[in-house]
Amino acid sequence: MIRVTLCKDDRIIAQDISWEEFMAKYRFQSGLVWIDMDQADEQEWQQLCQYFDLEQSTITTSKHYTEYPLIEEYDDYTFIATHIYELNHVSLKSIKKELDIFIGNSYLITVHRGEMMLIDRIRDSIGSISSYIRNDHSMLAIYILIEHLNSFNQIVNLLENRVETIEESILKNEKDDILDDIINFRSYCNQLKRNIRPICDQYHHFTLFNSSRLSERSSRALRILEDKAFAVRENIDIIRDSLSSLQDSYLTVVSNRMNEISFRMNEVIHQLTLVSTIFLPLSFITGWYGMNFKNMPLIEWWLGYPVIIVVTIGIAFFLNRLFKRRGWYFVTIEKKNRKRKNDK
Repeated sequence: MIRVTLCKDDRIIAQDISWEEFMAKYRFQSGLVWIDMDQADEQEWQQLCQYFDLEQSTITTSKHYTEYPLIEEYDDYTFIATHIYELNHVSLKSIKKELDIFIGNSYLITVHRGEMMLIDRIRDSIGSISSYIRNDHSMLAIYILIEHLNSFNQIVNLLENRVETIEESILKNEKDDILDDIINFRSYCNQLKRNIRPICDQYHHFTLFNSSRLSERSSRALRILEDKAFAVRENIDIIRDSLSSLQDSYLTVVSNRMNEISFRMNEVIHQLTLVSTIFLPLSFITGWYGMNFKNMPLIEWWLGYPVIIVVTIGIAFFLNRLFKRRGWYFVTIEKKNRKRKNDK
């Protein structure tokens, strides 16, 4: 499908019209001619080739997927094959699509396979950006690349806000699935870094290419675009390092929490052990004299019961004093810290 948009200065003369309508009514109209091709068939390609005299090699390249971005200059136009990434910060996924651009002296052709939100957004706002483009076809091509980079900037800003939220959650201990969020966002940052790297390389390559069909204003904008692309790349690296630091901080907090739980468990076990130690000799005495054999000594002594009571109480009192004197009774962290402060 071919959609043609025609602008002149700050006015939209025609928008999203068919190729047949353009040829019938606006063929000789001056201004900015933008032809957007979405899943074009052979007949539509033949129509463009006849009218604009496009090289067969670029047509073949545009019909098939290009692994690496490229830029080539011909007598009548400059051909650019680039990759567009449609980013989704909710699902943390990105879709890679190819966009081919033909920059001629009096036209701009964009070719893509399937719906492309970037192109749809620019086509819908062409009236508001016509004053910025100023009938410059190369400037419209650069503007498409600028808008693509802005989508990365938006994702970077969202990630920065998310990093701050994760940091607050770690400090306040509000969520239990923070580690999953950190791992997911780190993986997404790695994906963004893999996506932005070829974009930086292609912008750098475009800047060095210095096509004759890029106006001075477009070349200057392309150099600025290259700097912004490298800045986005650096920001992604910074966010990735921040997430790594947050992961270490979270693991430290979890480790301290587990140590505190273990410390409390040791306190309980320690206290139970002391109680068991006190009752161990008492259980031995009562168990020994509970056998009820006929010839056991003191079994019929009239003072036996009071003596056993006194002995058991004495043993319990002795062991209790012994544990206290040796400091075996558990002292909490707060009491220990208070004692250290008093000692100082």
